[in-house]
Amino acid sequence: MAKKQKSENAIASTQVNVSTLSWMADLTNEADLKGYGLPYSVQTIEFSSIDLAESRQNSARPINPVRQDKVEEFAMAYKHGHRFPRIVVQKLPSGLYRTLDGLRRSLAIELLIIEGFFPKSLRIEVYVIESSDEMAVDVFFRTRNLAHGDGIDAKQRLAQAIYCIQHWGLSVSDASQKCNVSMSSLRNHINAEDARKRLDTFGINVDNAGVTSLAALGKVREDNVLAKLGHLVSTCSPKVEHLEEMVDATNRARSHEARLKVIKRFERELKEREKPQAASDKKLKPLRRPWRDEFIRVLRAVDRFLETGKHGETFGSLAEMQITIEADYQIVVGSWKSIEFRMKTLLWLADEAKSKAERIPS
Repeated sequence: MAKKQKSENAIASTQVNVSTLSWMADLTNEADLKGYGLPYSVQTIEFSSIDLAESRQNSARPINPVRQDKVEEFAMAYKHGHRFPRIVVQKLPSGLYRTLDGLRRSLAIELLIIEGFFPKSLRIEVYVIESSDEMAVDVFFRTRNLAHGDGIDAKQRLAQAIYCIQHWGLSVSDASQKCNVSMSSLRNHINAEDARKRLDTFGINVDNAGVTSLAALGKVREDNVLAKLGHLVSTCSPKVEHLEEMVDATNRARSHEARLKVIKRFERELKEREKPQAASDKKLKPLRRPWRDEFIRVLRAVDRFLETGKHGETFGSLAEMQITIEADYQIVVGSWKSIEFRMKTLLWLADEAKSKAERIPS
């Protein structure tokens, strides 16, 4: 009699535990699935039909895929009857399922089954993706985890964005938006990787170069020019701003000979900077001209932006510079007129001073 009562209590306990497991609609996931053109249905499946080993292996988190503290936190929430968004799964050829969104929620349930809180025969409510579109499923799988997962750092977002570009041919703009990374950072890493691969074919090691330097090299169009600049980078470690100036200059040069002249000039400048100064020279530091330096820096920056600011290309219109409303247009016009007036005045005064100096007898 006592055994029977104990068994009935255990069943009742299990029933209470199962009743604490409830699900709610995930409106963001539903919107994303529709946006990716992925049909789905809400189904109740046996939890044991989820292949957790496969789900772990295909986790969209390349670094630290599962945080055990979060799994335990979710398990405690399940015990307290908290509602969770439905897990998203995809049916595998084996007949089992893998999770596309909700791995840690699944692992928390597994933990509670092991503890005996939930029965092994537990059934859960899930979204089942019903599509054979591998690209859409994979991009959804990767970007959804980046969108709401904690512990996701910039490196992981960048890695997934680059994967989507290289593996599925996503545009930089799409990958940037879906993986929540800046377009400039993404382009820099893609250009850097391209430069590294191209330089590897010449046997040039650029491990000492940073991403920004390699990204600048990635903009070089001609392989022979890239090899020469890559050799200078590996041996002299020039500053990024100097390297970018040289890359811009070589790309603007209209012939191979002209590009080689630019590189030779660059090489001479680098060697000049590396020359040890004589003791007498070290005592006489040149007088700094901060206003001149800042003015030249700003002029060069504006010139370089207008020339190559559109992902290495010249802007063809104000609209391409995202100046499309009247207020922005008026700011540009007003600023340019002010600059033009001041520069005309300064250049006229400079010409007058020059003419006056020439008229003075020596």
